[in-house]
Amino acid sequence: MYYYTNLQGWTLTPVDWNMEKIEALRGKGATLLVVVPRYNDDPNAVNYQKEESTVPILKEVEAYYPILYESQGR
Repeated sequence: MYYYTNLQGWTLTPVDWNMEKIEALRGKGATLLVVVPRYNDDPNAVNYQKEESTVPILKEVEAYYPILYESQGR
C-alpha cells in the first residue's frame, strides 16, 4: 500500500496496515491511499509476491473515507 502527499510517498507493509498508522501519515500531510493488488498470483511466476490480504484494512478505511477511484481491471 502506498500513501502519497504532493512531494512524498510512504510504503506501508502489512504490519502498518492499521488506522493508527494511516492517521499518523495523514498528520504528516498524506492525502491519497493507493492500493495495488498483487501483480501475479502464480507462485511460479517471476513477479509473484506473497502478501497478506488488504481486504480487512480496506473495509476499515472505507468506513471513514470515500473511494475516489476503483478499477476491477488492468
